[in-house]
Amino acid sequence: MKKNEETEQKIIEAAYALIKAEGFEATSIKQICEKAKIAYSTFYYYFPTKEYIIPKFYSRKKLFTEESFSQILAVKGAWPRLWAAHQIYINNIYNMGPEICAQLNRSLLVHPEADEGLEVMNHGHVLEPLIKQAQEEGDILHTADSKEIYQCSLYLVRGIYFTWSMRRDQFDLHKEMRRSLEVFYQLRSDLREF
Repeated sequence: MKKNEETEQKIIEAAYALIKAEGFEATSIKQICEKAKIAYSTFYYYFPTKEYIIPKFYSRKKLFTEESFSQILAVKGAWPRLWAAHQIYINNIYNMGPEICAQLNRSLLVHPEADEGLEVMNHGHVLEPLIKQAQEEGDILHTADSKEIYQCSLYLVRGIYFTWSMRRDQFDLHKEMRRSLEVFYQLRSDLREF
């Protein structure tokens, strides 16, 4: 990792830790600079405002490692394998917490240009072939092209985690994600939990 990338990563990690513990509004740029052990000017060299930090953090998350990919492939059955891949994404969101997810949504409303890096995180290279396989095996009855299904499922998933980030404790993220994906994919009835 180059020095610039290391410094940016240090800022992101410091901000993430503070925001997760104290909340976005309660976290100041001064606190971030102190925790990251950098000058104000260094912060502003990398980020025009603190709202840009969360999308940058989110875009750097690596969802699928060799280990997680091996775990997905070890699951028997097309739908269970696809659901296992979705669970990695859901667990990542859940572990970030509703405060971070809510701030990501707020940041993107104020600064939509900060969304450009989020496409890096797209997990289509994993999900799209799993969707196609589940269609071929008859687990998913949705007949649209697997690429279109994947792209539309991203909007569904983003909407669900947006709702969770706003409603927090009143919303079961895992349950609602599973239920919504079952309906969206038109999952074969004997595979449904809901």
